[in-house]
Amino acid sequence: MKASIAYLCATSTAAMVEVIVVLVWASFREGFKDHFADWYESVFHLFGTESEAKNRNIVESFQIYLKCCGLNSKEDFTQLSFPVPSSCSWKTKGDMGQIIVTDFERGCIGALGDLIGEYQNIPYFVLPSLCGLQLIGIISGIVLLLFLVKHEDLAQEDSELDSELDDHDRNAPIELPKPKLYRILKRSIDTFGLEMEYDEERRGHVVRSINEKSNTNYAGLTIGSRLIEIGGVIAQNVSIGEIKNHIKAIGNELKILVVEEAADMVYKEYKVAVNLRNVAGVTAEEVDYFPKYCTLKKSGSFGLGFHLLYLEDRKGILIQEVAPRGAAAKANLKIGDRIVEVNHENIETLKPSEVINKIRDSGDEVSLVLVDPRTDGYFRKKAVTVTRDVNFAKKSKAKAKS
Repeated sequence: MKASIAYLCATSTAAMVEVIVVLVWASFREGFKDHFADWYESVFHLFGTESEAKNRNIVESFQIYLKCCGLNSKEDFTQLSFPVPSSCSWKTKGDMGQIIVTDFERGCIGALGDLIGEYQNIPYFVLPSLCGLQLIGIISGIVLLLFLVKHEDLAQEDSELDSELDDHDRNAPIELPKPKLYRILKRSIDTFGLEMEYDEERRGHVVRSINEKSNTNYAGLTIGSRLIEIGGVIAQNVSIGEIKNHIKAIGNELKILVVEEAADMVYKEYKVAVNLRNVAGVTAEEVDYFPKYCTLKKSGSFGLGFHLLYLEDRKGILIQEVAPRGAAAKANLKIGDRIVEVNHENIETLKPSEVINKIRDSGDEVSLVLVDPRTDGYFRKKAVTVTRDVNFAKKSKAKAKS
């Protein structure tokens, strides 16, 4: 940008000088011939003096160059009592090889006037043309300068924004992983397909195995997850035997709150623990807050049938609009529902662009887990992450078959 400013200053200065020259020349052009004629006449009158040999050289050079003689004619040399010099004539060869001498008839004052007249108008053509080119250069320089200033401001704004975001990231509290809530429908009357045991090192009941064919596995519960609450009972207060008996007696539907092994490692690193008082009751039978689980297939021009919106205050991706006859409307998605999972992957910590790309990359079919505002508010207050609801999925399939 400094180079652009220097270019503008130099070009503007040159243009101003040229304008001044044109104005000065216009003021003096009328008297210029007379002044030049007076000077030449003074030089000519000194032609015959031996002490002014340089004046003689000037006069003879003019006469040879302009093909002229004397001031007005060769008679001017007679008045000076000086023989007509050879510079007042030129020699040519005739047809027979003889030398022909021809005297210049025109006086030098008239020749000088004609010469000055020819060059006198040059500044009126050249300087304005240069000024025009420099004016174009000045305009181009101004446009370039404005462009550089604008982009420097944008770069400064981006830099400040990046700095603010960095400061925000440094100052913002670390978002720790939350306990996950699973709601599972028993596939058979015998078992939910999971085995648990007490882990001394982690000081809790931990999932040690999961039947691959069970709904527990389908729901996404992982081996190594530490039990926090099950069926309304805080696991810390009971033995592993009581936990197993409780699972057997719980019926066909299991609500279980766990902390995954990776989350436990983060808790240990930051020396934090789950607030048991806060999460208490999320697995109780009377709690009727359930997520929505659905698999959407693109249908004609409607696509998946919804538009998304990111809201900072709810820190999530929400359903902004639902097409009346699209797949989303048929799956009972509502405006304001927040997406929790895409294709069985939790997306709550992802950027909006990453979520959109995941949905687009799903092709013609995508699986979603969502929560309505009421359910979202409850589980946010409890600091619990919900997962796909196997029971809801089973009911949805049953309705689809009927």
